[in-house]
Amino acid sequence: MDNKPLSGAEAKLSGLWQGFYTYIGYSSHCEMVADLTFRNGRVTGSGTDRNGWFIITGRYSDAAGDCLMTKTYPEYHDVFYKGHISNDEIMGAWWIPLGRVPGTFRLHRTGTSEGGARPIGEAVVPASSEPSLESPDNPEDTSGY
Repeated sequence: MDNKPLSGAEAKLSGLWQGFYTYIGYSSHCEMVADLTFRNGRVTGSGTDRNGWFIITGRYSDAAGDCLMTKTYPEYHDVFYKGHISNDEIMGAWWIPLGRVPGTFRLHRTGTSEGGARPIGEAVVPASSEPSLESPDNPEDTSGY
């Protein structure tokens, strides 16, 4: 775990994020909240939604604004998120491997973490299960979300 203080850009991104995800073909929004830390090109954290508690791991590019995250419900399944960071917002698409219904998501930063976000250890989700920002399994175009 890196105990150094967050850089200015990392501190601006790190904190509490709230928002929703939708399923393609359905009009209802499913709310979620997450406490995320952005550090050295990696994003880690945890949160809750209607399905329960989850862990977030992933990568981001501050320069390009790309963000790719894996949301893991322990002992359940993974959900991949590909989005674009702009100001205090991340928007994009999500999907579950094996052809399950995909959807869109939108998160906005609501403030700093009380007590700080806690980075999650690498052992929780092996790096090999995280798609790269260039992965062919990612939706090709999230610009309309």
